[in-house]
Amino acid sequence: MADQAVAGQRVSTLVTAVLGTLALLLASIGVYGVMAYSVGRREREFGIRIALGSGRLGIFKLVLFEALRLVATGMTLGAVLIFGMRTWVASLLGANGTDALAVLASALLLCGVAALATFFPARRASHVDPMQALRSE
Repeated sequence: MADQAVAGQRVSTLVTAVLGTLALLLASIGVYGVMAYSVGRREREFGIRIALGSGRLGIFKLVLFEALRLVATGMTLGAVLIFGMRTWVASLLGANGTDALAVLASALLLCGVAALATFFPARRASHVDPMQALRSE
């Protein structure tokens, strides 16, 4: 009897979790794609930086912080929209959709996923061979 009473909520929760996971996966693929493309286009720049004495860790940090800056900008715009459209979100969800803890947790999760998605392009940028990068083109 109690299972039937909450069956609709379970299905709704499951669908929301699956769609949220899918959205997170698509966001991570997008961040990875943008950063991989950016690193590919800037390979010569990274080669010059390394040739002039920049450390590989410095190049890694440069690419990582660039990605996190873009993610932080998107999260800021998203937070403004969430809190600006509070009544509409509340009418959709039937509850307060602006729980600060939930927004903070999702922002931290998105930062972690973006950092993980940026790791491989940043690693590739930090391992550019300066001589090969300067010879290309």
